[in-house]
Amino acid sequence: MFQALLCALRRHPWLRALGCGFILSSVGNGLTFVIVFGELLRSQAPPSSLALAYLLAFSPGFIGSLLSEKLSLCCSPFALLLLSESLGLCGLALPFWALSHHQTTLLLLTQGVAAFCQGMIIPPLSLLFKGGFKREELPLAAGLETLFFAANVLFGIGLGVLLYGQVATKTLLLLDAMSFVSSLLLLVVARKAFTRNLRPAPPHPSAPFHWRTLQPRQQRAMLMMPMLALVGSPAMALLPALAPQLPQAGENIGLSLLFARSLGQLFGPFLLPVTRFNAMSNSNSLQLGCLCGFIVCYLSVPLVPSESIALLLIFSAHVCSNVVFALASYGLMANFSQAQVGIAMARTYRWQILISAASTLSCGLLADRLGASTAIILLSLLGLFLAAGVMANYRRDAGLIE
Repeated sequence: MFQALLCALRRHPWLRALGCGFILSSVGNGLTFVIVFGELLRSQAPPSSLALAYLLAFSPGFIGSLLSEKLSLCCSPFALLLLSESLGLCGLALPFWALSHHQTTLLLLTQGVAAFCQGMIIPPLSLLFKGGFKREELPLAAGLETLFFAANVLFGIGLGVLLYGQVATKTLLLLDAMSFVSSLLLLVVARKAFTRNLRPAPPHPSAPFHWRTLQPRQQRAMLMMPMLALVGSPAMALLPALAPQLPQAGENIGLSLLFARSLGQLFGPFLLPVTRFNAMSNSNSLQLGCLCGFIVCYLSVPLVPSESIALLLIFSAHVCSNVVFALASYGLMANFSQAQVGIAMARTYRWQILISAASTLSCGLLADRLGASTAIILLSLLGLFLAAGVMANYRRDAGLIE
């Protein structure tokens, strides 16, 4: 996929500007993520507090995606992207105030603002990819989505692990603000370079967007990301809580594990051949195998004798999970029309948030009583069985190959 992505970047000037803009804004968001989790780990917060921080990092995206879905019927995708980045820039007032007045609660709310803006990005980004790419280029959209959102933690955490404790936190937040300003400028450039007159329209009145009217293949495509959240959210929420269980764990091992997680998320989709995306997105056995691999890797983390092996396990786990994510994203792009893809993506994202919120809260409460590893075993295995049941239910009706 990497070579195909390079070719697409050469063909589409708007894609170059769009990609650079999102990567720049994600650097600052990742820095804020490091500040929040670094302070929680330093204060030896209980697992439930870590789970709450993780919950605030994505749950407000529900409202953001709902608002963006409605606005996408009357606004251009680039207008929504510019609005989202502008709100993210304004939201940086919260952490500045929090650091000045030692308000940890406001610092946590900063992640809520970032999540709201991330939710707003989902519909317009899917509309841009669906309208700007040919059908054979749609696998690249899945890889780019992963790149944009993995970079939210990947580049910021990579820089944050190096700078946290060495540079004043307000300086890190100034870098955050600079990244948002740069992103806004690049989005303006991308809008000018986008030659298509893409103005999304609502679904045709004769084919309203209702669950009952969708084909089985479309229904399955919308359920794959929520199933991934059901399996993966407990482990992801408690990843920092697994760090103290490692022998000779260093002070920054929790942040290093988070970095390994995002690195795996980035690499996963790029291991898939572009020409096989359609077949692999219909393969139940491949996706269930990846989900099983994810769980096995996480459960092995407390058992390994060294930090380096633990980092490799977390990396491998998220290679597996984001193979499923990329295939699920491709399924949505390929199975819905231009008029419906933004709505389908936004609703799938909201279902994913609801499932992630419920499983994260449950996992945090269980971890306080039973321990992080036991909570992950109970909830992730339950999610795996439910995901297997959903896939089996749609296997024949959707005409899947496995």
